[in-house]
Amino acid sequence: MSDKGNTTGCASQGTEDGDYAEKWKAFAEDTRLLVKRTKDYIVIITKQWMLDWQTSVEYDEARAGDEAYNANTYASIDVELTYAQEVPLDGFDDDTKMSYLCMLGKATTYLLEFRYEAAEKLIQRASSSIATRRQELSRKWYIQGTLEAAAWPVGLGIAEVLGRKVVTCAVGVDGLYVTLAMCAGSLGALMSIIRRTGKIEFDPFASKELHTNEARGRVIVGCIAALLVGLCIQARIISGAWVNGDHPLLALLAIAIVAGTSEQMVTSVIQNVQTSIRPHHFIEAPPSAARRPQSRRGKPNQDKTTVL
Repeated sequence: MSDKGNTTGCASQGTEDGDYAEKWKAFAEDTRLLVKRTKDYIVIITKQWMLDWQTSVEYDEARAGDEAYNANTYASIDVELTYAQEVPLDGFDDDTKMSYLCMLGKATTYLLEFRYEAAEKLIQRASSSIATRRQELSRKWYIQGTLEAAAWPVGLGIAEVLGRKVVTCAVGVDGLYVTLAMCAGSLGALMSIIRRTGKIEFDPFASKELHTNEARGRVIVGCIAALLVGLCIQARIISGAWVNGDHPLLALLAIAIVAGTSEQMVTSVIQNVQTSIRPHHFIEAPPSAARRPQSRRGKPNQDKTTVL
């Protein structure tokens, strides 16, 4: 296989002009970064932050006869490469996206050149790197969602304390105490979530929306638990020296905060998302004879591109 041509990308980002620029000119408009271009294939990172590649007809016809080609190994690495490309990149900065896709792009060139061991190692390194970054991003989303959700009841509690005379006139002392207990429950949920965040294994395929919704749901559960405890105390269903002392409101708030930590009993949706999601979902783009004279997988007379 020939390896002549222009190479730009992770290691060197030079001009895209080369001996085969005319041959692969259909890719020029959608190229964010050219990873490698030879007479046999081209590998690029698109402007939509996807990895795309195309082989020539000559390459496809000669591949089966190459002694270095192993169909089973090739297919196995292709599966891993496809899976790696499906890790969501939303939320990452451009440098992280570029670094990850560059590694996968280089692994693609190794695969097309039948350098299987190098391709496997690079895919593993890229997957490990993005998994770490994804865990960090997941925790960031989760904590942000928790803080945003807890800010509302905490703000409501502060407003009730400042305007307690008006609130007492409207709902009575019991109503003031119960609503303050509910607000205090959000603090218990917040402390519980932050304490456990470092130990939670987040799924890399979970979206920002799922992280935010679960965080909100847990804060709501904490508020409801604290509200129920507050109602029981004010209704004298729960009683004792610790709630009937000189500072009943402070005792109520302390108990409400503890009740808010019961959110940890709720099953995590994020941790279970991997069992319900299908990571290998392919969406085929509409055919384009000018852009894709043959399959991205190297099968002639087909015009399909896998969009990841």
